Amino acid sequence: MSESSNQIPAAAAGTAIAEAPCDLAAVISRLYVYPVKSCAGVAVSQALLTETGLEFDRAWMVVDGTGNFLTQRELPRLALVKPQLKHFEMVLRAPGMLALHITLDQVEAPARVRIWGAEVAAFEM
Repeated sequence: MSESSNQIPAAAAGTAIAEAPCDLAAVISRLYVYPVKSCAGVAVSQALLTETGLEFDRAWMVVDGTGNFLTQRELPRLALVKPQLKHFEMVLRAPGMLALHITLDQVEAPARVRIWGAEVAAFEM
């Protein structure tokens, strides 16, 4: 990279390093993951980037008795549900409710659920 240019090196697998323009800079001041879709977020100091996004981000969702996913748009109080990620479990807390402990590495059974009208595979926890 030349001192007079505003460029950073970039390379693809098996190719030589080429210079690409760098006209955008960003600083991450806060980072949140939302373990349960439509519930409160959890501040994290770092997150693992996986092929599907940030680890634990929107990994779970709340469904009703018929398998339809519930959204904060329909139930705004879902925003009061605060997940807490621990080593082997997630704890869900909400005002006036007992804490719900969910073991992260244990699933009950495969299930079919509906998100925005599309049926998808899921697991009961």
